[in-house]
Amino acid sequence: MPPSPLAVLTALALLLVGGTVVAAVLLRRRVLRERAEEWSRFQRARAAHPDARVFEVVEVYQNARSGTKAIIEWHGTQGRQDAWFDGFFLPPGALALVTGRTGYGPHNDDPAVFYVRWDQVHTWVRPEVRAAP
Repeated sequence: MPPSPLAVLTALALLLVGGTVVAAVLLRRRVLRERAEEWSRFQRARAAHPDARVFEVVEVYQNARSGTKAIIEWHGTQGRQDAWFDGFFLPPGALALVTGRTGYGPHNDDPAVFYVRWDQVHTWVRPEVRAAP
């Protein structure tokens, strides 16, 4: 006797749900593996550039064609500083390994703005990479 239409539909629904769960698990594993690899590249760059410093972008408060004004927090010190990213953008929460200089900021009359050009960013990671196990 052939299976009932209800049994066939139930089996198809279970296959669909099972396939969706398997696909989601495989995708999540791939994403976590990619994040771990990105974090590992960041750590290798830190080792390769011992004079560079790490900061987190706390807040971006102005984007312009010529660059980005932001508040950064230095890794390990929790010291905050205004920063100017000359010609590029980093999202809030990103970690960056940089060299740069501190100088006068005419936009806010701040004598201690950190200036960094794109070629002074050795590497950076997206905020979600930091959360990778």
